[in-house]
Amino acid sequence: ATVASMFDIVVGAEKEGSFYVNPPFVLNNLEKGAKLGAVKTAAEGGSIDVVCADAAEALAYVRKLLSYIPQNNADGTAYYGWLDLEDERYYLQEDGTMATGAVVIAEQTWFFTSQGCQFYVVNPWNYVPEDYVKNLVDIPSEFGSGQRVDASCYDALMQMLTDCEKAGHNMYILSSNRSQADQEYLFNNQVNKQMANGYSYEEALKVAATISAIPGTSEHQLGLAVDIIDTKLWALEEEQADLPGQQWLMEHCHEYGFILRYPKDGTDSTGIIYEPWHYRYVGIELAYELHELDLTVEEYLETLN
Repeated sequence: ATVASMFDIVVGAEKEGSFYVNPPFVLNNLEKGAKLGAVKTAAEGGSIDVVCADAAEALAYVRKLLSYIPQNNADGTAYYGWLDLEDERYYLQEDGTMATGAVVIAEQTWFFTSQGCQFYVVNPWNYVPEDYVKNLVDIPSEFGSGQRVDASCYDALMQMLTDCEKAGHNMYILSSNRSQADQEYLFNNQVNKQMANGYSYEEALKVAATISAIPGTSEHQLGLAVDIIDTKLWALEEEQADLPGQQWLMEHCHEYGFILRYPKDGTDSTGIIYEPWHYRYVGIELAYELHELDLTVEEYLETLN
């Protein structure tokens, strides 16, 4: 079947339901390992191997990809700009490659995984985007009173907590989504606490920023971060790391798309103290990658740039 005059799609005889696509455009954009949905580089043969649940699904992905390419460019010149596939976003650059790592687009820094998927990075150096939109949903009271998270991580969070409970642990969410006003209140309280400990105002600001994020730089403001405790200790203290429920989460959270965002000995890269209770949803693929590489988000981005 021909999707476009310069893109031929054929069913591979040895792999029923698989498609092979050979245009230079696709090869150039995927040679670094980046992929769009179910499209990935073939192990060999110089083709693109599209493997989906069925042939129709595979063809749909390819057609959606090709729909972004100017059909009058017979030399295979790539479309560049944002590309949305289902719930994932990618950015195709003018040189025909897919954006990875930290990339400045229209005077704003965006972040992409090694696979080209855009994700949000919020830390002491990167604020929550002004146009960021959350779709908040309520968390059942048995897991946290009055807590809410973005809908994109809700199912994964509920499954993780349920499985942790089945393993014999009692976990509870003490903090989840926060507004700008919420973060300002918490940060100002931390500043006042440090001043009461004898620091000057300027010194207190610096110390407070390592404990409570400066307003606008808290992951909680994304609706994708949760502070979870093992109820054997009702406090956000380092001793949480020694409790069996917290250890279960640390070992398994990546299986649900979460990471322990501020690990031990990670302060130099994250700018935040060790928090063995703060979990951030980044999606299954990135969570597994960070787990296998044993890197913080900031260290990971350095390897990409």
